[in-house]
Amino acid sequence: VNLASRVEGLTKHYGAGIIVTASVREESSGADFLYRSLDLVRVKGKKKPIEVFELLGENAPPPDWLGDYEAAVAAYRAGDFTGARTGFGALADRNRNDPAVALYLERLQGLPGKADASWNPAHTMTEK
Repeated sequence: VNLASRVEGLTKHYGAGIIVTASVREESSGADFLYRSLDLVRVKGKKKPIEVFELLGENAPPPDWLGDYEAAVAAYRAGDFTGARTGFGALADRNRNDPAVALYLERLQGLPGKADASWNPAHTMTEK
């Protein structure tokens, strides 16, 4: 399975221009790139999840919403669905056109306030 091809295919799903894996992000740590965490995903054909990031820009100051976004993602991954709902809801109020925020809000629909012990935040992609 060609991981680069699978990651490139995620751009449409997340509505992002450029998506990179954690290893690519680490390799570019000397450059002044700004990223936001998108998700933990299991791409089609792979068993182990990978963390993916959206490239937001180069030599740019972080947007004022980035800290709130990362906190909402962390709450989701920790299984704090109430905290994640609150965080992503506030972000959606500030910017209705953020596809990643909309995606998380959609996932959170119908979930309880907290995850049970079997919670795994990795999302399995079923298409290429």
